[in-house]
Amino acid sequence: MTEDLRIFPKVRTIPEKKPKSFMLFPFELKEKQRSSFEEKEAEALELIKNHLKTFKRCHVKSSHGKDSCIMVHLIWRACQELEIPMIEVWLNHTLNIFKEEPEFWDKYNKWLGIEDKFRVFFPPKDENGKQQTVWSIIDKVKHLPSFRQTSKKGSKDYKHTNIPECCDILKKATIKEYLKNLPEDERYDCVFVGTRAEESQMRSLGVLQRCRTYLQKTRAAYPVRVVTPLSFFTTNVPKNHQGSWNDSILKKMKNGKIKRIFRKGTKQFVYNKGESVPENDIEKYYKKWDMPMNPTYDIHNIARMGCASCPAHIGWEIRLCKDPTEDGFGMLKMNLTKLRENEPDRFNESIKVIRNYLKSRESLHEVNESMREKIISLLKKFNSHTDLSDFC
Repeated sequence: MTEDLRIFPKVRTIPEKKPKSFMLFPFELKEKQRSSFEEKEAEALELIKNHLKTFKRCHVKSSHGKDSCIMVHLIWRACQELEIPMIEVWLNHTLNIFKEEPEFWDKYNKWLGIEDKFRVFFPPKDENGKQQTVWSIIDKVKHLPSFRQTSKKGSKDYKHTNIPECCDILKKATIKEYLKNLPEDERYDCVFVGTRAEESQMRSLGVLQRCRTYLQKTRAAYPVRVVTPLSFFTTNVPKNHQGSWNDSILKKMKNGKIKRIFRKGTKQFVYNKGESVPENDIEKYYKKWDMPMNPTYDIHNIARMGCASCPAHIGWEIRLCKDPTEDGFGMLKMNLTKLRENEPDRFNESIKVIRNYLKSRESLHEVNESMREKIISLLKKFNSHTDLSDFC
């Protein structure tokens, strides 16, 4: 691996007790995340160009969410500067999306002029020739997806791993099968992915252990180079607050100033608008290049893109409660129905989460009155509640 592909910090202070599994050190990751937006943008572009010049057949995976669109745009710029054709853009259509998404895919692709480079992969059909969906998979395996399952070493039972069956089938199976059947001389040897270290502890650890470019040998059709140029990009969400700027509200204070307020439980993190709000690399990139934004975030009041109804992440109940549309309510109802049928204990936990959320101060400005009434009616139906005070 050449230094051009890794792009390590120019000056490195290596601790005497060097962790065997770390490629970068935590302090280096923090330093890179604290560097200016201009430095991160330039370095990400350089990293992409170095890989495009080194590998023969590259492609980029995209959901056409905020980060993915930046990733695709950076690659488009790199191809323009290198005077080479744009690489292929692959999107997994899980059939579990919001209705606004496909229209935006077309809009964004036309904006960049990459319609002919865009490929959509649909989930495989089952043994009976029927199209598999998240609901058909749940009916088959008798539980909802979750990343919180306890992993058992050596177990092939998905109930004891942290990879839900629907992720493997709806997101990975079709592409994996396609790559597996490619002749060796037509194989893709490099894939760009728009993930960021800030998004989760697991992704931070991945950057520490492998930096932003590594050879993936497992869970792939064949060994392939994976590159994550956006790893150091941040939204600078306040410490101990999991979420993004979408989780905040703007509020006019008594002194007339506008503040941006984050809430997590009873805690508040307040920033003066235009004064002490930290830099946000994602917002800055969109503003600099006047990029179209996926409307799904605002319409459904979500912070991150993913499968629309996904209950695998902690807090999925609150995410769907905050969705002001009928789509979100329908997914909440279906998830709870499936939980009650297959996982009574988890169903009771989710009901408790929703009840506590509806009683919280946050829900007063995050859930409109009409949706609140629908959710309360739904919980009463499921749990035979009759006292309205249970939700106030």
